[in-house]
Amino acid sequence: MFEYHENTLCVESSWLIDRKIFNRNNYHYHASAGNINVIRRGCRNVKALIEFESIPDRLKYKIVEMTGDPYKMTNIKNT
Repeated sequence: MFEYHENTLCVESSWLIDRKIFNRNNYHYHASAGNINVIRRGCRNVKALIEFESIPDRLKYKIVEMTGDPYKMTNIKNT
C-alpha cells in the first residue's frame, strides 16, 4: 500500500481505487490533469505509484483515518 520510491513516499493507485478513495475515472482525470503526481506508471505486474504529498488534502485525511500516519508505517526508505 505505501512504499518509498526514490526517497518519495508513494501510495499504490490500485489500493486507492480498491478502498474507494478514488474511482477509476476520477483517478485518470486527476492524473491527466496533473493534480496528482504519478511517480511510476502501472504496467503488467508493476503497480502504479502516486506521490502521497500530491494527493489532495481532503483525500489524504481519508487515507490517514483508514491507516494511520503513513510516514510512521514506512520507516525504511527503499530506492
